[in-house]
Amino acid sequence: ETIDWVLGNRDDSTVTNTLLAIKDHKLISSLFKQIIIKFQSQDLGKQQGVLLWLKTLLSLHWVTIVKRADKEDL
Repeated sequence: ETIDWVLGNRDDSTVTNTLLAIKDHKLISSLFKQIIIKFQSQDLGKQQGVLLWLKTLLSLHWVTIVKRADKEDL
């Protein structure tokens, strides 16, 4: 429920500031996996909020995600 609440926030500045504040590489990887799971499990109408988080996470932390990602993630 918590992840749904967080990913429900669609304010660009809040999403960006939240993701900029995350410095822990394990947390970034875990969040990436959770966002991908949510994105894949939702219908097109509900994906917009999750897509904002995914897009912002990738733009800010792509190096960490690529370095830590399993083959399954990519």
